[in-house]
Amino acid sequence: MSDRALIGQRIKEEREKAGYTQAQLAQRVAIDDSVLSRIENGWRGIDSLILRRVANTLDVPMDRLFAAPEALALARSNDSEQVRGMIEWARRMKADLS
Repeated sequence: MSDRALIGQRIKEEREKAGYTQAQLAQRVAIDDSVLSRIENGWRGIDSLILRRVANTLDVPMDRLFAAPEALALARSNDSEQVRGMIEWARRMKADLS
């Protein structure tokens, strides 16, 4: 799964947990609901401003929306090889969002 798709999946999961429809969340973060749909389906990247608004609206930390479970595990580790893996994952995510 691409990082873009993972972010979209996370947003959808958190949106559903919060009890919002796509249209409701899109309205609250001031984007078109078709844009939110494309983000959730991994067809469109999300810029940091929209990501911040989504996180704030859903009342979740931003890293919950973009961190893969394996990336979170790596971040908690002190092993330098795992830290290098986390850095590489972050670079891939940045490139995928561009």
